[in-house]
Amino acid sequence: MNVLVTGDPGLIASGVIAELRRRGHVVSTEGAVIHIESTGDVRITRSTTDSLVIRTAAVYGPGDEVISPILKLVRTLPALPVIDDGDEEFRPIWFEDFAKAIVNALERTDLTDRTLEVAGNETTSINDLIRRVAELTERRVVKIPTPIKLTMHVPRNMLTGENALQLLGVEPTPLDRGLRILADSLPELLPDEGVGAMHHKHYHADITGSRHTAQSLMTLFRDRATEFIPLNFDAEPGTPNRLDRGATLTAHLPLRGNIQVRVECVEPMRVVLATIEGHPLAGTLQFSTEAIDGGVRFAIDLWARASNFFDLIGMNTLGRPLQDANWRVVVQNVIDASGGIANDGVQSQKETLDDEAAARVEERIRKIVQARKRAEDMEETWPQR
Repeated sequence: MNVLVTGDPGLIASGVIAELRRRGHVVSTEGAVIHIESTGDVRITRSTTDSLVIRTAAVYGPGDEVISPILKLVRTLPALPVIDDGDEEFRPIWFEDFAKAIVNALERTDLTDRTLEVAGNETTSINDLIRRVAELTERRVVKIPTPIKLTMHVPRNMLTGENALQLLGVEPTPLDRGLRILADSLPELLPDEGVGAMHHKHYHADITGSRHTAQSLMTLFRDRATEFIPLNFDAEPGTPNRLDRGATLTAHLPLRGNIQVRVECVEPMRVVLATIEGHPLAGTLQFSTEAIDGGVRFAIDLWARASNFFDLIGMNTLGRPLQDANWRVVVQNVIDASGGIANDGVQSQKETLDDEAAARVEERIRKIVQARKRAEDMEETWPQR
């Protein structure tokens, strides 16, 4: 079936398009129409006489406007202000479940001229979500009363009619499981989303007498990266300790909270990681090795901007010296683990990129992230047997 997806191009659309492709439908400029309104309501039209509206209370997933921000706030702030409307109840649905409901409805012919309401099976609130996310991330949340009334956008309240998920053949994802998936699937924070100038920092050591080749040294680093980097990678339960493509690593950054990076590219002598929303930097980190005369070079390259104005201030004061010391320690730890020595020690270079150079870096990073997502989509659509 040819299907045209129109309207809001956000989270719901991405889920619908992925579900259509998984089932072999062609997403094109003509055919049956799935129109996604800004309210989240979806209208399915297969002909001038065949129309169906699916209405939802709240959809959550990577980049949503309610639950994803709560996750970032709990991770990164030492305290949260008391939310005025924090006890108002709603029933969120995981975005992939909503997408399945939409595509199931598209494939049926017995639902013409109806309005169906769908939602998750569990009732929650902003305060309940804060509690759940705090337990999930093992963060102690302190709530601070403020003299100014603070509110958050609370999704449309409870459904007015019957939940049509069962009619549409969808078993909803339990809320705690959805939150756990979300915790490792927030989107990357790319350099063009940051503020201030883009900086390139380079650290390397030329190692002689190592018992490793360039490739085996990178394998060693991938296997033990969380040992070499002097941050606490046990900040949240279930955090991986090996750099495999698609892995999301969570660490505790002193004075900042929990931060995340995602492995975007893995090659025999290169690994590229991108920062995740909530990180103080917007950019990528590259670890690489190469064979040189008489030994092996291990290098770290960081291309990044501050993620926001406040982190820009932090980086311009304490952040940069601490960051510099951290990456020097990493290089030295690799030297020690290699069994060799670096006669010239750890070398470093720093530069501020002009607009043209920054644009080239942004484009290269965007392609790396897109390539990882395409590869994962292909693996999900046609898994190896």
